[in-house]
Amino acid sequence: MNQTPCVWLISVYPVGTNAAVKIIFGWTTINCRVIAVVVYMTPLNHKALNQARQLIKSDLGDLSDLPEELRNTLANTYYEYCYLGLELEGEFAFPSVISMESDPVAGMNKFVSESAHLEAAVKALPEVIRGLRGITRQGNENYERWTSLILDIFKYRIPDADKKTRSQLDADRAHYASQVQEIPNLWRMFSDV
Repeated sequence: MNQTPCVWLISVYPVGTNAAVKIIFGWTTINCRVIAVVVYMTPLNHKALNQARQLIKSDLGDLSDLPEELRNTLANTYYEYCYLGLELEGEFAFPSVISMESDPVAGMNKFVSESAHLEAAVKALPEVIRGLRGITRQGNENYERWTSLILDIFKYRIPDADKKTRSQLDADRAHYASQVQEIPNLWRMFSDV
């Protein structure tokens, strides 16, 4: 996986105080007395992006009728699925999710969990979205509930979301939101979908 250094400037703080640095998916607090932090970001894999675009087009069709948050979750799910597939190509393929963990066993467990989730998601989402599209959207509380449940399962990855009450899901969503690792506005890269 190619990594591109990205430098973000921050204010100078005296030693012993905390500087807040926004790193893609949330806030991280660090002790520092530097004026720059180097963050390695992985650029989008255009081959995975194109594969995801084609797969979404064939599985789900045009996404413009869906709420923006759901479009972005679908785009991210399909992109991650295609990216993982590309990482597994070749005789000595080694998924990056394994090497990103400090412990190889934890990395392998994360890989197994991620790949199982993505495989199940890509298999189930066409029927799920077809069902959602069968519900009248305007002013329909069922549409909003189903959309929220789809996001709870595929974006927030709340365990047993389909068996929980709305208040339980609201509490769980707040807890799991910090673990969401979606690329913001990725759906906009799917201009023809």
